[in-house]
Amino acid sequence: MGSDLFHVGLCVADIERSVAFYCDGGARVVQLSFYLDDADAKRAKLAARGDVTITSKVVRLGATMRSFYTTDPDGVPVEILQLTGGATHDSVLADAALGPLT
Repeated sequence: MGSDLFHVGLCVADIERSVAFYCDGGARVVQLSFYLDDADAKRAKLAARGDVTITSKVVRLGATMRSFYTTDPDGVPVEILQLTGGATHDSVLADAALGPLT
Protein backbone atom coordinates (compact mmCIF):
# COMPACT_ATOMS: atom_id res chain seq x y z
CA MET A 1 0.00 0.00 0.00
CA GLY A 2 2.79 2.47 0.77
CA SER A 3 1.75 6.01 1.72
CA ASP A 4 -1.30 7.62 0.11
CA LEU A 5 -3.30 10.71 1.06
CA PHE A 6 -6.67 9.76 2.63
CA HIS A 7 -8.04 12.79 4.46
CA VAL A 8 -7.14 16.17 5.89
CA GLY A 9 -8.61 17.30 9.21
CA LEU A 10 -8.85 20.93 10.21
CA CYS A 11 -8.36 22.05 13.80
CA VAL A 12 -10.50 25.12 14.46
CA ALA A 13 -11.00 27.53 17.35
CA ASP A 14 -14.81 27.72 17.01
CA ILE A 15 -16.52 24.64 15.53
CA GLU A 16 -19.93 26.30 15.05
CA ARG A 17 -18.38 29.22 13.17
CA SER A 18 -16.33 26.87 11.01
CA VAL A 19 -19.30 24.60 10.21
CA ALA A 20 -21.30 27.69 9.19
CA PHE A 21 -18.42 28.84 6.97
CA TYR A 22 -17.91 25.50 5.22
CA CYS A 23 -21.60 24.64 4.89
CA ASP A 24 -22.63 28.02 3.47
CA GLY A 25 -21.38 26.98 0.05
CA GLY A 26 -22.94 23.51 0.18
CA ALA A 27 -19.61 21.92 1.15
CA ARG A 28 -19.46 18.18 1.62
CA VAL A 29 -17.42 16.38 4.24
CA VAL A 30 -14.29 15.05 2.60
CA GLN A 31 -11.65 13.50 4.80
CA LEU A 32 -7.98 13.12 3.75
CA SER A 33 -4.97 11.67 5.66
CA PHE A 34 -1.82 9.63 4.98
CA TYR A 35 -2.14 5.85 4.66
CA LEU A 36 0.75 3.60 5.56
CA ASP A 37 1.32 -0.08 6.20
CA ASP A 38 2.45 -0.01 9.86
CA ALA A 39 1.42 2.81 12.22
CA ASP A 40 3.62 1.56 15.07
CA ALA A 41 6.75 1.42 12.91
CA LYS A 42 6.12 4.87 11.42
CA ARG A 43 5.47 6.40 14.86
CA ALA A 44 8.73 4.89 16.19
CA LYS A 45 10.66 6.15 13.15
CA LEU A 46 9.29 9.68 13.55
CA ALA A 47 9.95 9.66 17.32
CA ALA A 48 13.57 8.63 16.72
CA ARG A 49 14.16 11.68 14.50
CA GLY A 50 13.96 14.02 17.48
CA ASP A 51 12.66 16.95 15.41
CA VAL A 52 9.05 15.76 15.07
CA THR A 53 6.29 16.38 17.60
CA ILE A 54 4.02 13.36 18.00
CA THR A 55 0.75 14.37 19.59
CA SER A 56 -1.01 11.04 20.21
CA LYS A 57 -0.59 7.35 20.81
CA VAL A 58 -1.52 4.85 18.12
CA VAL A 59 -5.25 4.24 18.58
CA ARG A 60 -7.72 1.82 17.00
CA LEU A 61 -10.55 3.41 15.01
CA GLY A 62 -13.23 0.76 14.71
CA ALA A 63 -12.35 -2.62 13.26
CA THR A 64 -10.52 -1.40 10.17
CA MET A 65 -8.19 1.46 11.09
CA ARG A 66 -5.37 2.47 13.44
CA SER A 67 -3.93 5.97 13.55
CA PHE A 68 -1.87 8.56 15.36
CA TYR A 69 -1.29 12.29 15.04
CA THR A 70 1.86 14.30 14.62
CA THR A 71 2.51 17.84 13.44
CA ASP A 72 4.22 19.02 10.29
CA PRO A 73 7.14 21.48 10.48
CA ASP A 74 4.65 24.38 10.69
CA GLY A 75 2.71 22.82 13.59
CA VAL A 76 -0.24 21.67 11.44
CA PRO A 77 -1.79 18.42 12.75
CA VAL A 78 -1.30 15.41 10.45
CA GLU A 79 -3.03 12.04 10.84
CA ILE A 80 -1.13 8.87 9.96
CA LEU A 81 -3.57 6.02 9.20
CA GLN A 82 -3.15 2.25 8.86
CA LEU A 83 -5.96 0.16 7.38
CA THR A 84 -6.48 -3.22 9.06
CA GLY A 85 -8.74 -6.23 8.75
CA GLY A 86 -8.63 -6.28 4.96
CA ALA A 87 -9.96 -2.72 4.62
CA THR A 88 -9.13 -0.80 1.45
CA HIS A 89 -9.37 2.85 0.54
CA ASP A 90 -12.54 2.09 -1.47
CA SER A 91 -14.17 0.10 1.34
CA VAL A 92 -13.49 2.90 3.84
CA LEU A 93 -15.03 5.47 1.50
CA ALA A 94 -18.05 3.23 0.86
CA ASP A 95 -18.63 2.93 4.63
CA ALA A 96 -18.19 6.66 5.29
CA ALA A 97 -21.11 9.08 5.46
CA LEU A 98 -19.92 11.66 2.94
CA GLY A 99 -23.06 13.77 2.92
CA PRO A 100 -23.37 17.49 3.65
CA LEU A 101 -22.47 18.76 7.11
CA THR A 102 -25.52 19.37 9.26
